[in-house]
Amino acid sequence: MTEVNELGRPVPELGKVERVDVHKVWPNEAYDFTPWLADHLDLLGDALGMALELVQREAAVGKFSLDILAQKITGEKVVIENQLAWTDHSHLGQILTYAAGHDARTVIWVTPGFQDEHRAAIDWLNRWTPEEIAFYGVEVSAIRIGESLPAPVFRPVAFPNDWSKTAAASSPEKQKKLQLYVPVIEELLKQGFADKHEGRYFPSGFAYTSYAVNLAEDRLRVFIWINAGSGHFTNRIFDALHEDKESIEAEIKAEWFWERCGKHPYAWLGMATDGCSLDALPERAKELQSWVIEHLPRLKAVLNPRLEKIVGEVQQAERAAAEGEAPETSPDP
Repeated sequence: MTEVNELGRPVPELGKVERVDVHKVWPNEAYDFTPWLADHLDLLGDALGMALELVQREAAVGKFSLDILAQKITGEKVVIENQLAWTDHSHLGQILTYAAGHDARTVIWVTPGFQDEHRAAIDWLNRWTPEEIAFYGVEVSAIRIGESLPAPVFRPVAFPNDWSKTAAASSPEKQKKLQLYVPVIEELLKQGFADKHEGRYFPSGFAYTSYAVNLAEDRLRVFIWINAGSGHFTNRIFDALHEDKESIEAEIKAEWFWERCGKHPYAWLGMATDGCSLDALPERAKELQSWVIEHLPRLKAVLNPRLEKIVGEVQQAERAAAEGEAPETSPDP
């Protein structure tokens, strides 16, 4: 007979969450846990707000072997070192060796428990290494309810300062955008548009500037990003291009936008196309990717010949200002 409460409502039957010894789930680190983790990187990725793909197990670094070499959807390398014991000094040294060996920007250390000293070491690395380098400490455990099968639990305990905000705010939306960006990036690199990229950004070949693609507010944009470190010099580059606006736009018939810097030390200009909501991406992905692949190289072809002279003049002015020959002014309001 179903139990009811004082209001006559049925009392739900609930199970009790019980922790399971990880060694009963994965008896051996090398033969059980590492292969399982390599096959279930989506679970680890979900806990960290990133999509992870397996590249190689036991990836060599000299005479040593990394447990798992993975990558993000952008192709960025991710080093994953796991153990079925509490953290120790040897594994701390290993993750640094493996990160250097594979030039990885993301390092993930997975273990059932972090000693305070090692968690502090991860925090220290995140505090003093460049922002694009990220170290994560993740505790793995297993639980069951009643007689259910054990279930893995990944709990981040050490991570970059802004990780929680970034992971919570951008995961689903960011993944949709990456599905648009990544084929574009791969194709442009294949065509020799640039020899490298930083996320959605490609170096122009000149200081202070890079080319990029961005989807926001239902607009897809290809543009040049200008940041000379100060509003004054940024606007000098922007204004020099804007003086030639009519000629530039005549070379490519498209919807252009020009945004001079104000309180922020950056400016941008380029082309845009509307009606590009995230919900429409699956159906319009190839069309929009083709648009970017066509227009970004054209933008570079139009602007780069002008940038060579403009950036050179700005660099000379910047050197003169640094030497005290000419005072640097503030950006226009």
